Amino acid sequence: MTSLLARIGQLESRISAQTIWNSGKRKRVDWVCTECQGRSRRDLRQRRGYSDDALRWSGSEREGSSPGGWGMQWEDSGRRMKARDHGRLDDGSSGRAGMKSAERETDQPRVDTTFFDRHELDTVTERKRRVHGGTSRSQAKGESDLWDESEKVQTARTPFHAIEVDDESTETTIPRNTLLDLDYRKELPLALRNKAADVVIRCLYAAAQDHDMDFIASIADDTFSEILRVLEPSSFVAKLGTAHIELSSALAESMHIAPMRDVAFEYNKVLLRILRYRRGTGKLPRLEDYELLLRSARLLGSYKMATIVWRSLHSDGLKPSTKCFNYYMASLVWNGAHSAGGRHKVRVIPFNMMARSAKSRRSRFGAYRIGERGVKEDTMRVFGEMLAFGAVADHDSFQTLITACAREGDINTVKAILQRVWSIDVQAIMDGKDEDTITPISFSENSPLRPQSSLLFALAHAFGVNNDVPSALRVVDFVARHYDLEITTETWNQLFEWTFVLAEERTHDVPESVGKLPSQSVLSLWKTMTGAPYFIKPNLGMYTRLISNLCYRSSSYSTVIVDMMNEALPLVNKDAQAAARSRRRLAAAIKESQSAGAIEEARREWEYASLIKRRNTFWARRWVRNLLTAINSRNIMSAAKHQQLLELPRLLWDWRKYAPTSVHYESATGFVECTMSSREDLQKRAAAYTKIVDDLEQLKRQSKRYVGDGWTANHTISGKERAIKEVARRKKAAIREAKDDRRLISDLRKDNVSSLVS
Repeated sequence: MTSLLARIGQLESRISAQTIWNSGKRKRVDWVCTECQGRSRRDLRQRRGYSDDALRWSGSEREGSSPGGWGMQWEDSGRRMKARDHGRLDDGSSGRAGMKSAERETDQPRVDTTFFDRHELDTVTERKRRVHGGTSRSQAKGESDLWDESEKVQTARTPFHAIEVDDESTETTIPRNTLLDLDYRKELPLALRNKAADVVIRCLYAAAQDHDMDFIASIADDTFSEILRVLEPSSFVAKLGTAHIELSSALAESMHIAPMRDVAFEYNKVLLRILRYRRGTGKLPRLEDYELLLRSARLLGSYKMATIVWRSLHSDGLKPSTKCFNYYMASLVWNGAHSAGGRHKVRVIPFNMMARSAKSRRSRFGAYRIGERGVKEDTMRVFGEMLAFGAVADHDSFQTLITACAREGDINTVKAILQRVWSIDVQAIMDGKDEDTITPISFSENSPLRPQSSLLFALAHAFGVNNDVPSALRVVDFVARHYDLEITTETWNQLFEWTFVLAEERTHDVPESVGKLPSQSVLSLWKTMTGAPYFIKPNLGMYTRLISNLCYRSSSYSTVIVDMMNEALPLVNKDAQAAARSRRRLAAAIKESQSAGAIEEARREWEYASLIKRRNTFWARRWVRNLLTAINSRNIMSAAKHQQLLELPRLLWDWRKYAPTSVHYESATGFVECTMSSREDLQKRAAAYTKIVDDLEQLKRQSKRYVGDGWTANHTISGKERAIKEVARRKKAAIREAKDDRRLISDLRKDNVSSLVS
């Protein structure tokens, strides 16, 4: 009975995807096994019980299979696996969309067999030789250089062209560190019990440094799974990534915070090295271990790590589950999600699309490439193979497809997915049809296709990046009401962010003006989400966008701006108090000599709270400066402006902690100068700040971590990185100067020609 239900689930998900690709039309050509076409066409042998044409999306720009990726043959040739493109299947060999379930069951074993035939297991001896033998490339180049080098060729790689975990370019030896001088056999069980991730890493590194591979091999499978759960980025690194979304690169550098790219790279290296140690002993991880690693890659926004883990999973002879496929596709779609430069390039406008489709893409556009080997094409390929291997597509699978299609501006396919999977008619919703006639499909509570709250975020993001906030608002509201889903703060934040972007004033008749909204849309949405029936409590990021919108609209909104600032100030103070409490908790844990896990957790809380406090301080200072700019935006002295200037000194005094030291402005009767702090106050404040920094440095030394010790506390850029930035700056300056010179020469030539003509 269980097997029958499983087959029904696979059939249901395949029919859903099949209907989307074929737009509801059945193929009339009978399926022909390509093995009967002769051994001379071995490279074109079909690897599935149905063809690629039955899994092709309607309206797809793809004319044929791209080289590489799924459906390739892999042959063991010593050290490497060589791939041969299986070629593009002709339309005449496509399978029927309406195949019988019996045919599916007959063909499924052959799919599994052929797949695992071309992913043969490496021997333990060969794996050990690759891990411990030879010279690592990292001895010649730094890891950051290798990461940059990998970024340059990422667009040319397929999921199977990436290096394997055994050949991953990290150091073959671990740098000596006093933190690794510990009894790892005794400390590892205690660290797992206390959830001390850094101590767990140190234990495994210490064992590898002592070449005690027998200890790593003796770790039970359940214990190794627990190690991966403790090291999962969701406990700390993912929280840093969420905070980094609101920080620009310049702000992160001024706050002495490590860029999220560096954080993700360092943590990727840790997880991949631990996986390599385990496999190097001949003990292969289980499927649930690979699920944890792929989820970690998704949380870190690292498609490179996911690709390495994905290849390792197949080389170990494991069959991916639905979760594995979902995490792998999500890591592809959300690659570089925390990057300060790349995350602003997802909006579908001509300039971004041109840059993302260029043959040679810059790094900030590389994570969202479109067209051939683009996000949509690669995601579709993996999704098709997921169905071919019998995995049941769930709501996570389809919402990842929605995001992938939206990134390339294919909003028609997004609407097709909603229509065919959940019977959500976007056009009917926008036309205002009676909802009784457009009711979506109902699902049981345990159905894998029942929408979850994460689908609302995917819809808000999909329509937002395509400059269609009205559709995003109405579709999100429709789905939430019919499936009784909560619209989370993250979804509201996505809607509010894109409303703010599209309501920003721009030059008329420019491509970036597509989907432009009225300036008052931001305040209107604010009133909607904070009022009945939602009663959303906005976060400080929302307050910042609203205040910025009001400041650039008109000085007549100064009263509303001040009200919003006073409303947001308790949130700023709350986060500041949380930072102070976390600092005292860390100091107490160190003084009381608590366990390593308790000290590590206390430091994590302190670092995160301190980061949020510094970010909030920057925002509060920006509010005050924006308010001053709004009040003085017009030179005309009106009665309203005169009243605002009369109230300004009291306002500045109330906000003196975040106001400039000295403020000058012109009133109706003369010039006014407000000094918020005297010279003595500034000196006392500087001395107090110096003492605080010294105390924090002492806390940092007493709670030192092996991994990520300088991520959020006084991070410094290396001399090599500064040199690279300086070279880039000089190149840009030279390009600008060359353009100016060419323009000057052109103008001189025009003047000479005109003078000769005259």
